[in-house]
Amino acid sequence: MRLVLLGPPGVGKGTQGRLLSADKGWALISTGEMLREAAARGTTLGREAALTMARGQLVSDDVMVGLVRERTTEPDAEQGFVLDGFPRTVPQADALDAMMKERGHRLDGAVLLLAPEEELVARLSRRWQCPVRGRRTASTVTTIRTPRWCSARTTRRRRCGSGSRCTAARPRRSWITTGAAAG
Repeated sequence: MRLVLLGPPGVGKGTQGRLLSADKGWALISTGEMLREAAARGTTLGREAALTMARGQLVSDDVMVGLVRERTTEPDAEQGFVLDGFPRTVPQADALDAMMKERGHRLDGAVLLLAPEEELVARLSRRWQCPVRGRRTASTVTTIRTPRWCSARTTRRRRCGSGSRCTAARPRRSWITTGAAAG
């Protein structure tokens, strides 16, 4: 099964992707996680991506297509995968179609997740991120005993962005103008 989860930031693509991946054994390919890992490693791509994401903009299509092309060839993705956060633009969708055809595969489905903008802003405003591991969590998740500390308890978590409504709404506006066209 090759499935795409579409929707604005904060809608739950990552949550649903993790559930599907765990339940079905499909590889979860999260472009956001891949970009955050590259940023944490300090690679050239990671630094470029970090600056772009800090401005609330989307990383270029060429970079995203390259990452996904590479990741979908890994052994754990052979029997199926869930794409979280890709494609976000029409050129990315076209590249994904071409990529699948080159390999003799096809997408089995696409799911568009939506939520009211007020809910998305509220969710994004509650997100915390470990600056060491890059793992993001919501401050309301019950498994986090002390939401201001990473699970290793050696590093303080930080709010994603400034936690303000404007910062949280910025990715949504980017998705509306570019990602909705692909959805």
